[in-house]
Amino acid sequence: MLGVSIRATPDTDVDAEINILRRVAEKDGLEPGLIDRIADETDTVVRNFVERGRELKALRSQLTAERAIRGDGYEIRVSFGTVSKPGLLGRALAAFRR
Repeated sequence: MLGVSIRATPDTDVDAEINILRRVAEKDGLEPGLIDRIADETDTVVRNFVERGRELKALRSQLTAERAIRGDGYEIRVSFGTVSKPGLLGRALAAFRR
């Protein structure tokens, strides 16, 4: 069974993510027609998340969302967040601001 997780942000290169998905699906031996269908549906979901996320980010709003694309022999999980998790330095600075 093909199982892939895609974590997207407003900065995600959708085409690159879909190319990775295609390579993984080919490696798992899925049929070309099924790969095309999975890639098209995943592209739509990720691209919509990224576009909406960019719009909301420009408005200083936040969005987190998840979607699962399932079928016989595959499950693609797409998660999206406009807020990246702060690193160690960011957490330390935030602690000092309190």
